[in-house]
Amino acid sequence: LTQGIMPLGPGHNVTARLVDFWTRHLAANVEKEGVQELSADELADLARLLVIVAPGQVSVFEAISLRLTGSVAYKLSTAGRASLKAAFARDCVLDFPGRAQMIAMALDNDSRPRSRDAKLRLCSRSRSR
Repeated sequence: LTQGIMPLGPGHNVTARLVDFWTRHLAANVEKEGVQELSADELADLARLLVIVAPGQVSVFEAISLRLTGSVAYKLSTAGRASLKAAFARDCVLDFPGRAQMIAMALDNDSRPRSRDAKLRLCSRSRSR
């Protein structure tokens, strides 16, 4: 469904409602509220999609970051890392709590944060595109 709204663009009412849904869903306490948890790769792909249609919605990216840097971080596959690179490599101006950790996960095979220089290289590479 989220991928299907992409052609509507960031200004559409349906897009705004879907971003609000994801923000609430990801902020919910999974254990207490019976919310189905997304896998690490699904979270990364969601970030990739939402950065296009909701680049100013910091709260949804913060919620994704909290989930990704939590217990599912070690489960991020190569495809998940590619989704994070696609999401955040080209838009280095998007800033939210947890952004640096998400970029580090995209860069590192074992999800440990890398040096600040590695993160900056990812951003500077994207600006030359």
